[in-house]
Amino acid sequence: MIEIKIDDKEIIEKLSKIKDKTKLLKRIAIYIEGWTIRLFNKQQDPYGNKWKPLKLNTKRKNSSKILIDTGTLRNSIKANVISEDTIRLGVVGDLVYAKTHQFGAIITPKRAKALTIPLTSESRYLTLSAIKTRYYAIFLRKGVIFGIKTKNSKPIALYYLSKKAEIPARPFLPYKNELPNDWKSFIINEVIRQIK
Repeated sequence: MIEIKIDDKEIIEKLSKIKDKTKLLKRIAIYIEGWTIRLFNKQQDPYGNKWKPLKLNTKRKNSSKILIDTGTLRNSIKANVISEDTIRLGVVGDLVYAKTHQFGAIITPKRAKALTIPLTSESRYLTLSAIKTRYYAIFLRKGVIFGIKTKNSKPIALYYLSKKAEIPARPFLPYKNELPNDWKSFIINEVIRQIK
């Protein structure tokens, strides 16, 4: 969660002329919530920087967009007015992975010696024990687990073994001490509209 506190002197001076700021702040909250959700379609952070592309093995069949698989993260973005000069914007619910995507992370194995990173869509959705029942033979070579479906077929690379995996930061909430320019413009225009 981040809190957006209006502390720009020009805006505060103009805000002081408005008796009921709640309606104005609700309009601003609706705008920044929608604007933040649209970042998922634009595939960029709040300051216009493109997100790092997905690696080939993390792309899903149904979605080639970054951070949009089921839409749960995108749909959990909410903005609420919490005081007459503050709006709270963040992820609602217990989405532990939201922080990972906002700031990035390095993942290391907890109980095993290595992470098994799937290399095929089949290996992505099946456990290693389920893979064993579908393949005639499975073997390890140079950190890659291969499977052979029939006696005479060619080996298929199924998993890559790694000591760590890095998930790059793909921020969807503002992370600088300044508001995105689109927000500033909208807020100033809304305040001016209210005092006219």
